[in-house]
Amino acid sequence: MAKSIALKVSPDFKVGVKDLLDQWKPIKEGYANLAKQHLDFAKMIVKLWQEAKVLDRKSGSSLHKDYMRQELQQLVQTDDPSILSRWRTIGEQADFLLPVSKHLPSDRDHLYQLATAVKKDKPVTEWVKSKKVHPAISVNEIKFLKTDGERRKSVAKAARTQSVTFNFSTDLEAREIVEILQSAIQSDRFENMIAPRSIFAECEDSMREVYAKLKPKFIDVSKPRTSKPPRKSKPSQKK
Repeated sequence: MAKSIALKVSPDFKVGVKDLLDQWKPIKEGYANLAKQHLDFAKMIVKLWQEAKVLDRKSGSSLHKDYMRQELQQLVQTDDPSILSRWRTIGEQADFLLPVSKHLPSDRDHLYQLATAVKKDKPVTEWVKSKKVHPAISVNEIKFLKTDGERRKSVAKAARTQSVTFNFSTDLEAREIVEILQSAIQSDRFENMIAPRSIFAECEDSMREVYAKLKPKFIDVSKPRTSKPPRKSKPSQKK
């Protein structure tokens, strides 16, 4: 059927469509290489972060880490304090993802979800081979693959959990809040904490040795929630 259609199409129009297809080829190739470029970028971030830690350890400050975080936030135009942590997570798992990079989505959020899947020993390579993971996959689909088959927290355990709310004055910095809560956060009895991501970024910096273990217990309240559309008012009935 395609050949029969082509026979009827104007020759000049065919040339235009061919030019269109030719213009798409470098775009497609560039997209395939973009994931690799992001992974290489993330590896460089990990390398520089290690250097910053060594320099700050010698000077007894956080100058180089703070500078790197500040410059990265300006580079990617965000004030999200967790941005450096996300790129570092990607960089730490980049060597595992690079061999299949042409089959991966290319942006940071997708790569971050895949990197955390690798950290959890999920079969990411098998997902790629079976085409469960592909360049057009959504972030939510990756999250589903990560959690599929995992045992969820039981209702009985949730019923045994006690919640306590702490409210701190607005002049306290994230560092001070973490210092106050540090012993509680590291307790085996601690289940989870709901807080802005700035608190978790500070936890990562100040409790580096145990942060990987604690991270699953943190629930980020900074993520925007989709608002429900306003209800339409019912038309008043005329008496």
